Amino acid sequence: MVRTFFGFIGRRGFEFVDVLKIVEDSFSRINLAGIFYNKGNHDEAFRQLETAADKNPDSAHPLSVLGEFKEREGKLAEAEQNYLKALSIDNQHAPTHYRLGRLHLKREKFAKGIEHLKQASDLEAENPAYLETLGAEYERSGDYLEAVNFYERVSVLEPDRLDIYVKLGDLYKKKTMFREALSRYWSALALKNDDPYIHRSVLEIYKILSEHEKEQLKTLEGQNSFARNP
Repeated sequence: MVRTFFGFIGRRGFEFVDVLKIVEDSFSRINLAGIFYNKGNHDEAFRQLETAADKNPDSAHPLSVLGEFKEREGKLAEAEQNYLKALSIDNQHAPTHYRLGRLHLKREKFAKGIEHLKQASDLEAENPAYLETLGAEYERSGDYLEAVNFYERVSVLEPDRLDIYVKLGDLYKKKTMFREALSRYWSALALKNDDPYIHRSVLEIYKILSEHEKEQLKTLEGQNSFARNP
């Protein structure tokens, strides 16, 4: 739609700056900034965001996006200042907490990063991206039980995520929580029954279990015929 509209304007002979004036009411400066940035005109993208921030001093959103673009440029200190300023305007702005949390993690500030990621998740409890990022960071730090807590919530929000079920199975397996691991692997097999990695993971667990434990597991819901007869 944007491309067609710009093409129509171009055939009429308008300059691009005139296009901005015409579409300003229809497209936010933030969206225009994204277009400029993706086209490689980063200076104009920053100018659009700075103008949006000036024209909307009570909104955290323009500053938050400006911070994200600065972060992409590797200007981490500037990005952090943009995020902090955005939160001074609205400390309930979940995307800014999320962006600032990721920035802290990038700078190896785990505690601060987790704090802001959790704030983002508390504000938008059903945003799977926030939960998955938290799970990944706890997994990276070796806290597998805390990681599965967040991945489990992702699996509820996005029940068709094969990768999440496999990840949960792997993490439970590492903690020798074999009953939970098998349950998640079986959920994964329900989505993709021909995955050799999952079948191999199930077999590895069955090799560890006693005959009594195997009999107990046969009562679990969700196991497939392969798992019943490994």
